[in-house]
Amino acid sequence: SIALVKAVKTLCASVACNWPLVSVLPGMKKEEIFEVLSLFQSSSITLTIVALKKLLHPTSREFYPITAVELLIWLHRRKYTSKSERLLLVVMIKVCMSETTQSWNALDCSALKFAIEQLMNDMDITPLFMRLVILFIQSHPSSVDFILNIIDRIIISHHPSRGFLHKGLTCCLRMINSPKSLVMLENINYRGNLKK
Repeated sequence: SIALVKAVKTLCASVACNWPLVSVLPGMKKEEIFEVLSLFQSSSITLTIVALKKLLHPTSREFYPITAVELLIWLHRRKYTSKSERLLLVVMIKVCMSETTQSWNALDCSALKFAIEQLMNDMDITPLFMRLVILFIQSHPSSVDFILNIIDRIIISHHPSRGFLHKGLTCCLRMINSPKSLVMLENINYRGNLKK
């Protein structure tokens, strides 16, 4: 209930301890959950993982403030400034992708496609996004046309020639290994050579 969430938040603020917040996460609004996860992320990896698992394993379908796909998108939009912050995000994403067991909340092919499409609407393509695309290819190899379309859109809008984006696209296209992907691979490698 809202009153319980408020009481636990007050208690946590007065004793400078965040652990009790985990128990009331399912009673929070989405925005509050993101705030609390950000707080946990900056203080304790253990607390962060416990909180994620609490959200990914609700007691009932009706009492569920956030879906696994919403968490996955939020995690991919998080900014990081250090290697350790990036590593924590990778761990959180792994937990999110591996802990969703209920069929109504699973990160299946259609849910991952939705997440990738949503993240494609962002201005920046991040290394974590490219990692998600690679994981998607590994787990759903029959979705080649969808991925080739995503890669084509990235090439058109971001003109990759070097760096993580070029490396990620190259990896994806090699994994697909179709006539179309090989032509696309030649094109981005050609662009990369022109920029040198």
